[in-house]
Amino acid sequence: MISGGFLRTRVARRILGLFILCALLPASLLALISYERVRTNLILAGRSRLQEQSRAEGMLMLDRLSVSNSELGLLLESIEAGGSPRAPVRFRSLTLTRSGHADRQLWGAPSVHPQLTAKQVGHLLSDHTVLLTTDDSAGARLLLVRTVDSAAGTRLWAELAPAPFWSGARPGDESATGSAICVITAANRPVRCPGALPLPSAPSGGRWGAGSIEWRDGSVPMLGGFHPLFLGYEYAAPDWIILASEPESAVLAPLADYRLTFVLVMLLSVTVVFAASHIQIRRSLTPVEQLYAGTQRVEQHDFSDPVLVTSGDEFEDLARAFNGMASTLGRQLTELTAINEIDRIVLSTPALEPVLNTIVSQLGLMGRCDAVALGVLWENTGDMWRLSASNGASPVQTNILLAPGELTELEANPVSLLINAERKWRTYLPGSVFVPDSLAGVRVFPFITRGRAWGFVALGWKQAASLGMEEAALARQMVDRVAVALSSSRLFEDLDRLSWETTRAFGRTVDAKSSWTAGHSERVTALALQLGTALGLEADELVHLHRGGLLHDIGKIGVPSAILNKAGALTTEEMDIMMTHPAIGASILAPIVSFREIIPVVLSHHEKYDGTGYPERLAGEAIPFLARTLAVADVYDALTSDRPYRPGWSSAKAANLISEGAGRHFDPRVVAVFLGWHTATHPEIWDAKTPVGELVAS
Repeated sequence: MISGGFLRTRVARRILGLFILCALLPASLLALISYERVRTNLILAGRSRLQEQSRAEGMLMLDRLSVSNSELGLLLESIEAGGSPRAPVRFRSLTLTRSGHADRQLWGAPSVHPQLTAKQVGHLLSDHTVLLTTDDSAGARLLLVRTVDSAAGTRLWAELAPAPFWSGARPGDESATGSAICVITAANRPVRCPGALPLPSAPSGGRWGAGSIEWRDGSVPMLGGFHPLFLGYEYAAPDWIILASEPESAVLAPLADYRLTFVLVMLLSVTVVFAASHIQIRRSLTPVEQLYAGTQRVEQHDFSDPVLVTSGDEFEDLARAFNGMASTLGRQLTELTAINEIDRIVLSTPALEPVLNTIVSQLGLMGRCDAVALGVLWENTGDMWRLSASNGASPVQTNILLAPGELTELEANPVSLLINAERKWRTYLPGSVFVPDSLAGVRVFPFITRGRAWGFVALGWKQAASLGMEEAALARQMVDRVAVALSSSRLFEDLDRLSWETTRAFGRTVDAKSSWTAGHSERVTALALQLGTALGLEADELVHLHRGGLLHDIGKIGVPSAILNKAGALTTEEMDIMMTHPAIGASILAPIVSFREIIPVVLSHHEKYDGTGYPERLAGEAIPFLARTLAVADVYDALTSDRPYRPGWSSAKAANLISEGAGRHFDPRVVAVFLGWHTATHPEIWDAKTPVGELVAS
């Protein structure tokens, strides 16, 4: 059996398609042209045949009308002679009508007689017959009307029997050729048609003459020929259109054998061409299939399985180049993955130890080395270097002090330093990882900033070939990217420390404006953080609460010292000035983007739960939750601290006031957590037998 596996490649399918196209296109075109010519001729012949059939059927119907009219005349003579009419052959019923008298049923069942038009009445008065067509549930009814006595208004109504009239070519019945006959009026109303046959629309121009027409019966294409039957002069009736139709498939039935022969010839041709061409195509495109499989492996990040092609032509050269490219891509992807992991851990983890461990693990993958060490001199470690090292196992960390001259040696070799196994080992190369007898040598790459070494990477290889200058240059590029990541980590740490130091300095600046408020912001912040932790705040919310607590009174910079340090009660005007400090604080912090989240804390920490606070008189849940948390800590510290206008309250008295303010001044949830904290930190109060209210009074 012929295998089609090589057709998995697009090139193979394209070449095979070209073979088949070149072999079969001329024959196919000739066959299709011949097929179309025969089809066109069959359609034209079918139209002509159906048109002729419609004309012939119309003449037969006209003859039957004439015979029926003659029989009606004989019946009329019998009636006029006073005799009884014999049983009619072509009529289903006979009815005699006279103006002002009841109908006389001469034959058959009574039937409803339609109203005659003035034209039809005049036609009857000229001793002619009128043909009427009516509809009922059983289909169209044909009536012939003749005048018996014009003076007395006597008329004879005769309903044609369907079987004798339509016999031989009944509408809706198929003729010997398989066509169906349909009778319609020029207004496109059916007289007699097959029940399931939809009527075609009138020809263009809306006038029916003699001709042919095409339409669809649902999804079946139909052909038809039509011819008019003129009834107006003889019977004062609308003209009939005789339509002979049959499915297009019946007209094209002779093409069935042609199609079968054509399909068999085409299948045979395709088989022969396929069998003759596929062997050579497969032999030529097997290398392409292998290269395609190699690209799929590369797409899935599998660089371990090279493409093996031994065709001895350009495909073999292409496979060799592809393998080299895949190896380079694999190395670069490993480096990028490692650098991304290093960047991720540097940006997400402030702690130094996990950062060093991650970098050491990734350096081992990137450098394909047998031992790796990373040492950094962080500002918070003084002269102590933090070292992380690994030889394939989990990294180990330790603190080291460089031996005299080792730091100078690193700074004197800013690009790299080669340490052979025969030379003296270094303090920063731990013997448990960098075993001299198992390594051909070590290259050390220092991190130098402004002439001073602050870190290094040491890579050890068992193979001396890995210690060359070209490999050292590639390793230096890799190490430089690590140095950038570590520099970013140091910068982030410095910036974060600077931010917190600046925040604390701002808070102390406000507290320093009055000797009575010294340390207030830091005490409030400490208590607020304890409450926030107990309330289950997220880590970022605790950071915002921390900063907001330190800066919540920064707006007091804008309040005169005389008001802050006044020993007595504030006047209304002085109180109005004091109440502006939350808004002033918010406006001071507004330009600082990093303080955007703490502005609501600063602005709303003097709002009250019942809406009587300031500056915006917010109430309930409209007050930011961090501000509600800070408010409890702020009031507690203010009450227990000395002020120029009063001494500090006892802890119990302050706690009692806060408890009474739940739901009015403070959020009840925060008060509940505060009282839990107060109970745990002041057991001498809450464990005593004396109620808190009495302790307050004392």
